[in-house]
Amino acid sequence: MASMPAAGAVTEPGLVIYRFGAALFYANASLFAKEVQGLVGLAPSSVRWLVVDAEAITNVDYTAARMIRQLHGELVRRGVLLAFARVSSSLKADLDRHRLTDGIGPARLFDRLHDALAAFGRWREPASPAERDSRHERQ
Repeated sequence: MASMPAAGAVTEPGLVIYRFGAALFYANASLFAKEVQGLVGLAPSSVRWLVVDAEAITNVDYTAARMIRQLHGELVRRGVLLAFARVSSSLKADLDRHRLTDGIGPARLFDRLHDALAAFGRWREPASPAERDSRHERQ
């Protein structure tokens, strides 16, 4: 059985996986944002994708949804794609209800962590940096 990468580790150049261990709500939304900002800023290489392992995130309240929207905008400005893996049906319903699915992109919500890693691998495949940048702009 293959082992999973450690949460918050740079598993491949340009990829960080972050596991948050609770529902996202008003009391911990700023902690989530600070930790994500720290991971993107402290990574030894230029982070291009940040995948949130959302297995423990059962729901998102209004305050947390606003924070995710703001954080997503900041990450986009920095050239970082935000994705969520292990998205449960209840979390997906909250993301839809708060209109985060459309902002993040439905193609960036994954049922399994392995699916997110495979998508990152496909994203890295383009032959030229210009083609990769073009893909990033469309997503």
